[in-house]
Amino acid sequence: MNLKGSFASRDELALLLSEKLRTALPMIFFMIGYGGIFVLVEKWNRLHYTVIHMALDDAIPFCEVFIIPYMLWFVYVLAFTIFILFADEEGYRRVSTLLMLGMGLFLAVSIVFPNIHFLRPEVMPRDNVFTRLVQFIYSSDTPTNLTPSIHVYNSLAIMIGTAHTRIRPFDRK
Repeated sequence: MNLKGSFASRDELALLLSEKLRTALPMIFFMIGYGGIFVLVEKWNRLHYTVIHMALDDAIPFCEVFIIPYMLWFVYVLAFTIFILFADEEGYRRVSTLLMLGMGLFLAVSIVFPNIHFLRPEVMPRDNVFTRLVQFIYSSDTPTNLTPSIHVYNSLAIMIGTAHTRIRPFDRK
């Protein structure tokens, strides 16, 4: 029973999916807890935040089309985590541990070192599908807790995890 071959029966497929789900349960439970704590930290109205800003920030224009790669990041993390789960179970355990440690550290830093930025435009410069998507994200994601960057950390964890799986689709042997 493997991903390259075919399954002899539905029972074999059900068994494989059951095994993968069992392997993924710690990450699933972690994500439920993480999501709940993240929402609380996001909505926590602190008296003091450290403002994260540098002069270079002022030179970066607002470009609403970048909402597309931002939203694709979530697909990237989920898709490659699932890929690693099916490609290399031991690799999945390493990657999910890396992800959980990083996201846990992110929450701890966000609680101990609350930070904020003021880069969002007060008024959208245009009205189009991209600015509406940006406004949708802004409606639930506050401009707080941006450092350390969970987006950068998780991207690196997935990249490292994918590079270290037993599957080598681009090797020419």
